[in-house]
Amino acid sequence: MKTWQRIAMFMIYLMISLPFVFAQELSVQKFQGKDNARGFAKAHDELTIEVLAKIPGEDVIDKEQLRLYLEDMYTTFDSCNATGSGYHTCTIYEPEFSSYQPLNFRIEMRDDAENMVGQQDETLNIDNQAPVIKEMNVEPSISNGEVTISYAAEDYALTYGDTSTCSGLKTITVKSGTTVLATDSAALGECTKDNARKINFDTAGTKQVCVTALDYVNFASTPRCQEVKIDKAAPTIEEVNILDQNGFILTHVHSGEERTATVNAVITDDIEVDPETVRANFEQLNPNLPDFAAPDTNQNDIYTWQNIPVSEVSPCKITVTAKDTLGNENTQDFGCSIKADDTPPTFKQAVSESTRDGLPLYGYNTELKIDFEDKDNTGAPGIGLQSGNVYLDLSALGMDSAAQPDVCSKMSGADWQCSWLLLPPPTVPEGNYSITLKGSDDLGNELAEQAFDIVYDNTGPAQPQIIEAKVVTGEAGVTYTGGAVRGDYVQYKVRSSEFETAFANFSDIGGGDKEPATICEPSTGAAKDCTFESLVILDGPFTANLAFTFYDDAMNKASTTAKLEIYGMENATTANYWNKPSVTCSPRVIDRKTASIMPTIATCRLDLTTPNPKVSTLAIAGPTAPDQCTGDIDLNVNDIYLINTAEGSKSPYLFIVLEPKEYLRNTLNISCPITIYSKREETVGGVKRYYVSPIPQTVETNVTLQFYNSPLGLPDAAIDAKINRSIDTAWNNMKWLSDLRKYMYYAEMACWIKGMIVNALATMYLLVSVITAISSGAKLFAYTKSAGDAAEQTAANLCTEEEKLAEKALGPETAGPIIQLLNTLCGIVNCASTGEGALYEGYIGGAVPWCKDPSKFFGAEGMKMERAQEYLKYAEKETGGVMPNIKDSLILSIGCLCLPGIIYNLEKLHQINCFKTVCLYDYVKQQGYPIDFCEEMHDYFVCAYVVGEVFAIIPFAAFFDKMMDMVTTFLSDYWAWFSVILGGLCESLCKAEGQAVNAPLIAFIGCALLKTLSTTMESTAAIKKMSDSKSEFGKPPGSQYCDRVEDIKKEMKK
Repeated sequence: MKTWQRIAMFMIYLMISLPFVFAQELSVQKFQGKDNARGFAKAHDELTIEVLAKIPGEDVIDKEQLRLYLEDMYTTFDSCNATGSGYHTCTIYEPEFSSYQPLNFRIEMRDDAENMVGQQDETLNIDNQAPVIKEMNVEPSISNGEVTISYAAEDYALTYGDTSTCSGLKTITVKSGTTVLATDSAALGECTKDNARKINFDTAGTKQVCVTALDYVNFASTPRCQEVKIDKAAPTIEEVNILDQNGFILTHVHSGEERTATVNAVITDDIEVDPETVRANFEQLNPNLPDFAAPDTNQNDIYTWQNIPVSEVSPCKITVTAKDTLGNENTQDFGCSIKADDTPPTFKQAVSESTRDGLPLYGYNTELKIDFEDKDNTGAPGIGLQSGNVYLDLSALGMDSAAQPDVCSKMSGADWQCSWLLLPPPTVPEGNYSITLKGSDDLGNELAEQAFDIVYDNTGPAQPQIIEAKVVTGEAGVTYTGGAVRGDYVQYKVRSSEFETAFANFSDIGGGDKEPATICEPSTGAAKDCTFESLVILDGPFTANLAFTFYDDAMNKASTTAKLEIYGMENATTANYWNKPSVTCSPRVIDRKTASIMPTIATCRLDLTTPNPKVSTLAIAGPTAPDQCTGDIDLNVNDIYLINTAEGSKSPYLFIVLEPKEYLRNTLNISCPITIYSKREETVGGVKRYYVSPIPQTVETNVTLQFYNSPLGLPDAAIDAKINRSIDTAWNNMKWLSDLRKYMYYAEMACWIKGMIVNALATMYLLVSVITAISSGAKLFAYTKSAGDAAEQTAANLCTEEEKLAEKALGPETAGPIIQLLNTLCGIVNCASTGEGALYEGYIGGAVPWCKDPSKFFGAEGMKMERAQEYLKYAEKETGGVMPNIKDSLILSIGCLCLPGIIYNLEKLHQINCFKTVCLYDYVKQQGYPIDFCEEMHDYFVCAYVVGEVFAIIPFAAFFDKMMDMVTTFLSDYWAWFSVILGGLCESLCKAEGQAVNAPLIAFIGCALLKTLSTTMESTAAIKKMSDSKSEFGKPPGSQYCDRVEDIKKEMKK
């Protein structure tokens, strides 16, 4: 009765105290850095912790009543402020918080009597890594507007790649320029996010799409960008021409004549024209032609229709239609006119620079020009003289009697002009000559033979003489003779006679190469003095070569030259010694296919020239980064640098490393500044002196890189040839090896199952031993004797069941023969047969006499083999009793006649050779890896997995291999230390050969339990091995490299 009263009183006390217990309130409002991510802060941050606290019966909660614990250390809160209804807001603010690991805090609330009335545990995770855009792709890279942008982003906390405790991906932004295309987000603490978004661009052009990520502590990722080409424009059909057999434009035919012509259309597109869609309608040109005909050939944007019959038709129309690869279509009409022309051309006049006595005047090496008029039957412009089928009889001048013109050009309308260069022999005298003209237009309409007279004059002006040379310098116009410096004016007065015009070549001092005379004044007799002036632009010192040339009315010339010393200026601010360099690049043109899969390097030689032979380079500096150059740099140039810049070099080399990408344009134009420090040599009194310009000269270097598509596709063809040769090797066509390996794999699974059965029985035996030991110990004490009797009965029952199970599983009348068969099978499969059964076991399972007893390998039986035996004992001692695995080595398997080992290693060779094919296709062809990579990996696999296994037979190699395995196990698995120590302890507590236990009973029970656990884990490991095998060449059949080769064959065939 009293017991029930006590229970009732206790329950009443609990009910009375329950409101007081649950009335305490402590909730964490803020636990974060300045970025307001709950539970997260940066490694260096401003930490804010804010709680809402309430203690019934206490109107005031002091800051000392709230404590923040970190392990055994604590601090009180900074402040507590009442917020009404008994609640207080208490805060800790740490402006210089710093930590590089997560921190576990405990917040405790105490009442006025120092009793803890509330507690909250919080973890502050540290996020000190920016997120990363792991993957980003825009497909297709060329589109008419709609693309799919896929991305995968990750956020990390303290370790790159660790996505377990990050703050999370706050926002993921997809942008093109300043335009936001899409945004995405993840929850606080969500560290990975992948998505695919469809975007439609409204405007055409090249777009750069970038993806960035921001985590909850406001770390931003580096943008990951990709270009996409938006093409909304149809192809441009620029022009259509009808050409004759000579390639000239066909505008006329003879009346009633039908001629065969070629029609060319120039069609271009920003992306690529689809040649299969190009068609032309020639119905109005010739009604017998099909409505829309495909071109016969196309090359470099020119589409050609051949053997088109045309006759007189005017007007007519040719319709051309084409699509680009995105489906944008354009159709355009081009007018044409084929008229009748049976009218021959007519001679108009001979044209010359001047005349003499009313006749055209020509000199040596001048052009004799003739104007023609060619009209058709209607009086409109005729076919013309493009073929140049007109001839002059110039035999009177010692030249050809039927000289064809050097060129014939259409001037305007029906007017044409043809020209011949006159180069008579020197023996031909001056005088009047009669010239005969004959010929026809391009249709063969012959003009009437025409004779006309000309005057030939091969005597030039009088040899020019320089009669005065001076230099004008300074603002006051001071003149002097001798040399000049940059900024001076030079003035030359040159005398000649019998001339009409005069020019000077001042290019050596930076002027023009054909500067006319400023004035020519009469001198003595028929002579005239001409004055030439120029500004000196280049720095000295050097010797400039100047030339003055005079021409008469027949364009005969006479020249003279002068040398001018250009002095150097001491303390010159900037020395302009060097001309703009000429550029020669290699390769001259770049293969687009090669540039799309690997970084292409263009090597450009810059040839520096100066008119000053005493000036050389002291040093040359060029760009070190792409942003130091201008032009087509962005997203095209990966790196740029200059070499061969040592003192004295005049041929530096500019290396331009291109981004591996698709180049859709024909050229890249790049301009880079080259800085040249110059050194000048002077000899004074027989001693050489050198002057260095204080400020270098900067010259702009313009580089043009051209692209082309290899017509034979050489890079792809070479790789495809290697892939085909690799596929055709005998090793790649041994599928029967994979089938044999499959059967071996199933045999190995049977061995694993046998091991599981044996381990299960061993586990039951150990359990019986443990329970028996427990029952024996329990019966020693009176208060546990009944429990000990029960345990003994349980052990007896388990023992009976274990014996029955063993009898059924392993007994000779049931499964005993099966187990024996499995033992034999496993011995053969693992090349570890005893050779005690049938003869075939030893000769296919690795148990031949010379492997079972290695002494027989060294000589016949009966011979003394003391040294061989000593070696074998030494080997066993050094390797710790570990002999090499015959099955792992092809050489040992062949030597010991182990058929499974031979099949196993030949299949490895089979897979290795298949790997080479996969590597060439997946890595070299698809990703641009070098071919040597696949060759070296193939050789490595052969060495590592086939040939190299033979080294296990060397004692020291096996010994050190075993030692390294032990060290690696201890370093990577701390439980291994525990197992070793516990095993040694159990071995010291238990006697060998099954004797009684010396240690206390509890030691035996503990060791037996651990042995039971070990046996159970071995069974678990066997099950796992059956379900998951992940070694390089030990995978179950059906997931290896040769299966990939079959897929490659199909892809190559397609």
